[in-house]
Amino acid sequence: MHCPACKTEELAPTQLENGLTGLGCTACGGVLVPVPAARQWAESACANAWMGHVEAVAICDSAAAMNCPKCAHFMGKFRIDAGVENRLDLCAHCGEFWLDAGEWSLLGALELRQKLPSLFSQPWQLGVRQREAAVDREQRLRETLGEADHARVQAFATWLSGHPHASLIRRRLAIG
Repeated sequence: MHCPACKTEELAPTQLENGLTGLGCTACGGVLVPVPAARQWAESACANAWMGHVEAVAICDSAAAMNCPKCAHFMGKFRIDAGVENRLDLCAHCGEFWLDAGEWSLLGALELRQKLPSLFSQPWQLGVRQREAAVDREQRLRETLGEADHARVQAFATWLSGHPHASLIRRRLAIG
């Protein structure tokens, strides 16, 4: 089976973590992992015992569409989280996903390794889009108001969120 990124290199068994193996490429550093194996690892004592140490490595991302090395079907690209450019490649046909070099470390740095199988779910992907939309709205508000006024609005919102009469104040502000 050939690497979906390099196209020529053979994939060989490799271990990502204690209890989680995949098929890795020695040339590009990518790894093909079965979703069931990742789910089992995430639910196991191995994942729970993981101490959170993440090595600093260069992170790559395959921008081009890839075909699954197992079944040759198209691999879909899935967002990791808001503000993260890397995308994980998943073959929905055979349930394998591809981690480009450094993406396992990236998932560790983001504390998402144990959530890995759910990153491919519709609710997770919807949440990513919602978080990005919220960041975009906040950025537009900051650009419209300027830094000083934006800081005042943020301070007022923080004050209001803890106020015992917040709903009354909101109604009054809505009236104008």
